[in-house]
Amino acid sequence: GGLAGLSAACELLERGRAVTILEKEENLGGNSSKATDGIAAPGSALQAAAGVKDDAADLAKDGPAAKALVSAGAKDIEWLTKIIGVDSELALRTTPGHGGV
Repeated sequence: GGLAGLSAACELLERGRAVTILEKEENLGGNSSKATDGIAAPGSALQAAAGVKDDAADLAKDGPAAKALVSAGAKDIEWLTKIIGVDSELALRTTPGHGGV
């Protein structure tokens, strides 16, 4: 019942599959419910709405894995907000060392 498992279940539902979610805890969320980090999502609609211009050049230069992470971030945010409907749960934050902060 964490973010990864729930996301996988949603992907399967989008493809017309039947899904059963089993959770041993009282609430869904897993480690994601306790997470204090975020999603690197440069160029997302969330940033644009807040007037943040971020091309991710500072993160992407850290190597192929970092580049892949930031290049998928905006798409991940779009999926979470439009498909899953968690837009009211997301907060835009900048972290030290990113975006000149």
